[in-house]
Amino acid sequence: MRNEVSGSQHSVVQAGHIDVVNIGAAPRTPVLPPPQLMVAAPRRFVDRDEEVAALDDAVFGTSAGDAGGVFVVDGTAGVGKTALALHWAHRVRDRFPDGQLYANLNGYAPGAVTDPARILRRFLRALGVDPAAVPADAEECAELYRSQMATRRTLVVLDNAADSDQVRPLLPGSGACPVLVTSRSSLRSLVVREGAWRVTVPRLPMEHSTALLEQVIGAFRPAGTPGQLNRMAKLCARLPLALQIAAERIARSLNQDIDDVVAELATESRLWELLSSDDDEGQAAHSVFAWSYRGMEPQSARVFRLLGSHPGADFSATAAAALCGIEVSAAKRQLAVLAGFHLIEEIGTDRFQLHDLLRDFASDLSRDEDDRPTIRDALARVTTWYAWSVKAASKAMFMDTLDLDLGNRPTGIAPLVFADPEGATVWFERERVNLVGAVLAAADAGLHSEAAVLGAVLMEPYAHHFAVEEWQEVNHRALVAARQAGDRRLEAVVLESIGKRHRALHQLKESETAQRQSLKIRTELGDLRGQARSHNAIGLVHWRREDMEAATNCFLRGAAIAEPAGAVAELLFCRANLGGAQAQLERFDDAVLVLADVLSPLRETGQRYVEQNALQDMGVALRGLGRLDQAAVVGERAVELARELGSNVSCAQALIELAVTYRLMNHPEQALECSLQAGTINRRLHDRHREATALKESGKAHQALGRHSDAVAFMDAAARLLSDLDASPAENAATPSCAPEVSGQDQ
Repeated sequence: MRNEVSGSQHSVVQAGHIDVVNIGAAPRTPVLPPPQLMVAAPRRFVDRDEEVAALDDAVFGTSAGDAGGVFVVDGTAGVGKTALALHWAHRVRDRFPDGQLYANLNGYAPGAVTDPARILRRFLRALGVDPAAVPADAEECAELYRSQMATRRTLVVLDNAADSDQVRPLLPGSGACPVLVTSRSSLRSLVVREGAWRVTVPRLPMEHSTALLEQVIGAFRPAGTPGQLNRMAKLCARLPLALQIAAERIARSLNQDIDDVVAELATESRLWELLSSDDDEGQAAHSVFAWSYRGMEPQSARVFRLLGSHPGADFSATAAAALCGIEVSAAKRQLAVLAGFHLIEEIGTDRFQLHDLLRDFASDLSRDEDDRPTIRDALARVTTWYAWSVKAASKAMFMDTLDLDLGNRPTGIAPLVFADPEGATVWFERERVNLVGAVLAAADAGLHSEAAVLGAVLMEPYAHHFAVEEWQEVNHRALVAARQAGDRRLEAVVLESIGKRHRALHQLKESETAQRQSLKIRTELGDLRGQARSHNAIGLVHWRREDMEAATNCFLRGAAIAEPAGAVAELLFCRANLGGAQAQLERFDDAVLVLADVLSPLRETGQRYVEQNALQDMGVALRGLGRLDQAAVVGERAVELARELGSNVSCAQALIELAVTYRLMNHPEQALECSLQAGTINRRLHDRHREATALKESGKAHQALGRHSDAVAFMDAAARLLSDLDASPAENAATPSCAPEVSGQDQ
């Protein structure tokens, strides 16, 4: 940016009136800290010295060269595989300066196992890859992941893997990035093909089992005699999970003699032996769960049962409150009780999860003790809570252009409130798996309206975060749900979402088909606001085809419908896009008039992304009129706003436009700075078309500076990029990309 502009105020002439634009020093993209995805270490960890020493030797010692960088920790359910892995990972975390990655693959949880491609995308975002740069293709994701990890020293922990195929795409391919995998399976294929080293975790020895019991119980009451402790350990099959739950229950039975408490557990165990055909470990675990569950207060027991219906792998207290239909404060108290009984795990600040065995147990209990309407209502509440919270997050992130009417909020649903875009973004990223799970679970349960509403409100966050795989899955289920609910209004919204996703992927025929289907429904319903949105969306498809006359006609038609209908937001979108189209058609006077008319209302109504687009187009129009000083001021504000919004896609495009303006102003140094920044961003976004554009602009800046050899080098690099893409000139101009076209009017 120009030093003489930074930190000052400039008056921009906009179609006959003066608008003051504040220009501050544009912030640089912050350097992200190394990822720290590891969940908390176990609170209690009793002697696994042999296994810990074996891991140390395999990863760091004399055996390290034979392990292939992959280390499998296997053993029966509840034996403490995860506890061992997390204890060891936290113990050595300082030896991995580039951070730690962790994922629960849910290999043995109810329902489908976690798709490794979804984990890859989460890892890439944690590694600092812009969400818009994360490829849609799973194999390309794996390639980018391996590239990102090639120069790092990062520890990867993959918990609860179902099989080798689930693990293999998540291997970084770098010996400096060891991968610790836990599984109930021995994962023989990883051992054979990847040379993985394996340690099997046995049940705790008797002396360690009794030590664990004594440690927990002794904090509250006398722990009992060696004979009593030995008997309890046997009843728990020396499984750490069962031992800790039993110990917590005994510790809280202060009014009972230990012999009586142990007798209760023995009775429960005999009952499960009669009812179950499981192995000894399974019988022991379930008998301890049942015995502990029967010792809980009714409210705690109800919360535990319903948590088995939560659609995701982990949850917050606010989600639990919605699921159970209780106040958040009450949910926090009950979760503390359940964590105290060791029936749930606290894995981070306000994040909890159930062990796979306990989730199964809670679900079974709920089916036995709660009627179907109770379970269905719980799922409906939490799905509705997610929908309202997504809407609140969208507003905080300045992307709620849809403003979908969710109807009256049900009693007991308290959606989240976000103070800033950063907090909303963090929440959305953390809940992405749960949001997909909620749509699928609601649809499977016949909650068609709830599934469709949540799917619809996810349209804009998915578009801006370019979550194409999740977007496709959610769109498919939400469309079916909307049709089964007979809600044509929601069907039209989901069709718009489908069209928007296709446009982002440059699948223009499919995009136009979906948008015209949406328009047909909205026309039949007499939904004028929706019709304006559809015409705007079809215009954007024409824009991508570079048929700007057709795009202009669509924006005019949309505005003509929106204005008499009082659809203010849709009118602003259509007119902002109309101004941009006029600039592309070199009707610069018309473009300035239209854009000047919409900029202030966009700012006042909080439509910041649309405002950024309009500012960028205003810069193009002013430049076309030769008003270069004004174009520079507006262009700098477009860059600044893109950075405030955290949109690297918009920022890169705005920088290229600003580089052109600076070059025409005979400021080649500033032009070069902008074009180099744009090239770096587009390279990180893997947007090779726009990277080529930035390279060409850098070449022109070098030429203006008299650096002819540098100019030739940049021009040649741009030509090679375009040649590699093997695209026609029209395709190059249309900029098909893995990134969503935010600038270029992606409303």
